[in-house]
Amino acid sequence: MLQQSLTYEGDSVKIKNVLVPHYERGPLKTFVTASTELRNEPFIVCPADLISMSINFKKIIRSHLQDEALLSLAVDPRLEIGTRVHGDERGLVTGVGDGSEGRFLGSSAQILVAEHQFVRSCLELEKRGFTTLSEVIKELVSKGRKIRATPIANYWRDIDTFQELIDANRHILSSKLELPSECVSVPAGDTMEFGEDMTLSSGIKVHSGTRIIGPTLIMKETTIAENCIIGPNVSLSEGTTVGASSSIENAIVFGPGTAGEGMFLSNVIIFKDRIIQGETTE
Repeated sequence: MLQQSLTYEGDSVKIKNVLVPHYERGPLKTFVTASTELRNEPFIVCPADLISMSINFKKIIRSHLQDEALLSLAVDPRLEIGTRVHGDERGLVTGVGDGSEGRFLGSSAQILVAEHQFVRSCLELEKRGFTTLSEVIKELVSKGRKIRATPIANYWRDIDTFQELIDANRHILSSKLELPSECVSVPAGDTMEFGEDMTLSSGIKVHSGTRIIGPTLIMKETTIAENCIIGPNVSLSEGTTVGASSSIENAIVFGPGTAGEGMFLSNVIIFKDRIIQGETTE
């Protein structure tokens, strides 16, 4: 899905997840390690646990390609917490962190686009004992390097907790997304009821007596047994199996995941056959 969302104006974009060992050594070490996978060309980097609308990526890519900055940072002007970015009236960064010079442009939105020369700067400064990207940016700004802050206004979240993932799933399901044709998407406010068994060419099987309440997303090769209630706010990943007479709401099932027969599951994440229960409110 990320690959599809980042295809920009006909250009091919390659997406790679990089496993970074020794994460505890600090974010700069993480970035430097990941940068070994990069070629000598502009690149975009974000955490693997970031969820963002594709328009945010497109905006910062467009801004960077039209500029001559060494680095472009996505910032959220609505956000007061996190790493605060300061700059001038042109959107050029003058400082990062509390106490920096310039007006507040926004807090970091965890997306950056950079020229490969930025990697070389990080490598050099990491050897000198720098441990964070913020420190690197401060050093480069002090040397007069051009760093751009690009404000974004659409949904994004850096997922750190169980509830943040559940909330992000709810938001995504309620958004208008371009989804693969082999999935079944029931929008918010709609309900599908099955009086008889149904099998789709994508391998989705829904048995009689089942009701699906939107917003709900069902991916291919999913089987839902008879007399189930699925939704609202449920994502069933590829290969999910739901047993008969089960009810699932406010949940994510990472396939191939399994929910047994006769279960009531609310505010949960399922991975394979493991059920992770979030906090519930009366």
